[in-house]
Amino acid sequence: MRKISLFLILSTCLIILSAVVLAVGPVINKKIGTNWGYQNCGLISDQSNLLNYDSEMLDEMKNLCRREKAMYDLEYCAFIINIVLGFFCADLALLHYMGIGKEFELKTGVIGFISGLIGFILTLVYICYSGYIFNNDIAYMELDTNPLTFGFSTSNCVEKLYSNGASLQKTSSGDFIPVYNNDRGDFVQYIKYKDLGDSLYNYDSDYYTSYQGYNDINDERVTCQNSARATNCNYFYASPKLNNDNKELYDRWLTALILACFAMVCSLSLAVFGFFLFTNLGTFMD
Repeated sequence: MRKISLFLILSTCLIILSAVVLAVGPVINKKIGTNWGYQNCGLISDQSNLLNYDSEMLDEMKNLCRREKAMYDLEYCAFIINIVLGFFCADLALLHYMGIGKEFELKTGVIGFISGLIGFILTLVYICYSGYIFNNDIAYMELDTNPLTFGFSTSNCVEKLYSNGASLQKTSSGDFIPVYNNDRGDFVQYIKYKDLGDSLYNYDSDYYTSYQGYNDINDERVTCQNSARATNCNYFYASPKLNNDNKELYDRWLTALILACFAMVCSLSLAVFGFFLFTNLGTFMD
């Protein structure tokens, strides 16, 4: 009976974890990637052939399109399937726990094993795609397939800042340079999704109130704005952020990833205990 109890607990945990992921997931809640699931990755190849675009940029665009489309599809289907399979397994386990359908336990084990295996694979693939995009892709970068503006759209991307929140630093020669001045590569001036949680890219109450003149604090971030380049300021600061949208997206994405990892463990455990039920192994748990 102890195996059935654990089987029931794991199924229930899988349902709860998957439901929470659906509640906080960045894509399914339209916090990011509203077009990811509707992108035509094949169109990118056709457009590039017609417009004779650089093959390296084309490969980057196609890979980004496939990653985003895969994450969109997986966030929608993986956890819905987990909930359906988890509910089915929990229902069977509850019946057995109440002493109903004892002769059906072997088949329940098979169902649990298959369900857990399916959930494990789907969740693992989701974690891989979601984790890769979160850690490596430029935040808010989109694909533009319009023939006139074909390429990467960076209109919503966020530029990197110095650790003190400055956008530019004054050199000994009097020039102002950004933090990414010596970096090499494409789009090095923009932050990645993993950086969105940094306070530099979110609302700062002290900076905002000083910027608006609501207090008398002598804040360098306010005095060293654009018009202050000719003064003795060593840094130039951009305007303060007005919201915490970046932090919200970061928190949602990270939470979804962490819970997805727990859901994956539950799916794998469900498959293991389903195997125990089917083969009648682990009799020490009875």
